[in-house]
Amino acid sequence: MDVKSIVSALSAKVATECFSVTLPSSGISLDFMPISVGQQKSFSKLLMNNSQNSAVVYNSMLALIVKTCLSKDRLDFKKATELDRMKIVITFCAKNYSFNDVKIPCPKCKKDMTVKLDLAAISKLIDEFGEHSCDFVYTTEKNRYSFVLGIPSIHVMAQLEQWMNDHKESGEKPSDGAEKEDSPKMQHLERLFSSEDTMKAFIKKFEVCDIIDPSKPIIANMEGLPLKDIIELCNILPSEIFNTSTGLIQLIISKFLKPLLTLGHDITCEHCQNVIEKGFSLQIFFI
Repeated sequence: MDVKSIVSALSAKVATECFSVTLPSSGISLDFMPISVGQQKSFSKLLMNNSQNSAVVYNSMLALIVKTCLSKDRLDFKKATELDRMKIVITFCAKNYSFNDVKIPCPKCKKDMTVKLDLAAISKLIDEFGEHSCDFVYTTEKNRYSFVLGIPSIHVMAQLEQWMNDHKESGEKPSDGAEKEDSPKMQHLERLFSSEDTMKAFIKKFEVCDIIDPSKPIIANMEGLPLKDIIELCNILPSEIFNTSTGLIQLIISKFLKPLLTLGHDITCEHCQNVIEKGFSLQIFFI
């Protein structure tokens, strides 16, 4: 028996079982091979990971996406957004039936409740997600600052995960993050979405022009830039643009972070009938 020939023939046959994922940010359709038995265990570990090194987990998930993608010519991590990545991961989960039900403790009666994950509903909510981008204008006595905001690209999010991990390992803390007693994954999420530098990753472009003579604006286009350059450019801007009650941070939280983190469906405990609003949410797919 020629094992290599059989492996080659099997790989070609399995590739015909491909499925498509339409990216919500662009409408681009990508084709993927199904996750193999050999990859399933690794995928399960990645999704349920509670490790300290989120950057390794994130990049391993990206590697799996690249390996199974049959449309690599249309897969661009510098243009695809974090919401696109989660749509892909959710579709992977929908094809992996072991993720259909999970058990989590009810916060009221403390008994384990069986949660039926409605991945199709979550996928639909992602497709119907509100604004993927928005504009913001801030005017001072001298200058007008115009911003285009949007969900970070996968390229930027991968660097952000590494930045968070590097700061944690070095003993430093993000802009306003304090360590909390919680699971590593939840602690990571809290740090990730309370960091001012995370907010800067949502800035796609900004333009600064003189109020009196706007003919020579300074334009900074963030697309494709390394995260460190995005942060460096944003750090030059006046802090009032970010920190006022009507500033950038509050807008990013209300337009993007809050809708992303609360996107999900309610779950009901079969023991005490306690209803947990948004009990199954998109948070599980933030590595």
